[in-house]
Amino acid sequence: MNLLNLIKDIVDNWRGIPDESIVIVLLGPTGSGRSTFINAATGKEHCEASGNMARATRLGADSALPSLEPITKAIQRIHHRSGDRKFVFIDTPGLDLEEFIPAKAALKMPNGKLVDGIIYLHRVNAPRVTTSPQTYEKVFQGLLGNEWEKKTLFATTMWNGVDNAKGEDRQQKLETYWQQARQRGAKVDRFSGDQDNAWRLINQLTS
Repeated sequence: MNLLNLIKDIVDNWRGIPDESIVIVLLGPTGSGRSTFINAATGKEHCEASGNMARATRLGADSALPSLEPITKAIQRIHHRSGDRKFVFIDTPGLDLEEFIPAKAALKMPNGKLVDGIIYLHRVNAPRVTTSPQTYEKVFQGLLGNEWEKKTLFATTMWNGVDNAKGEDRQQKLETYWQQARQRGAKVDRFSGDQDNAWRLINQLTS
């Protein structure tokens, strides 16, 4: 799926969402844990997560395998109620935005609407970063507006798949890629895989 089709699918999924709903889009490379995050937050297996990500979350470092098969191949919309708040989580296919040429006009939501937040996930045990800030920030701006940083949270995943010292080193290196966005208001955190942690991250964007 290329970027233009991805944004079109997000737009199509926007239609029919109640105005009072809080819309959170999950983005990130293949196998970064978007589906796992939604399942953890909702407490239900709404999305089929990449087998290795789910297994590593449950079993620990020895379960992490070198490759992750993409499971999410189309936009999925998951409705969830938490207390008196209605949420819509939009799960997306894995992105390697280096391969895509963003078209700004195609990134506008219908009727000028914007989503309420983006959670961008990245595996802390991934050997390299394939997405540069210059490419994905156009997507964020199209979905969130000019001050997209204030509604964006970057989070590392798969901490059970790497020893702590190596994970800390990679976390620091990843933060250099996100530094400019962080200086303008973006948040950087970690997703450990459990429900409480998922909602702690969501609440950072929506409180």
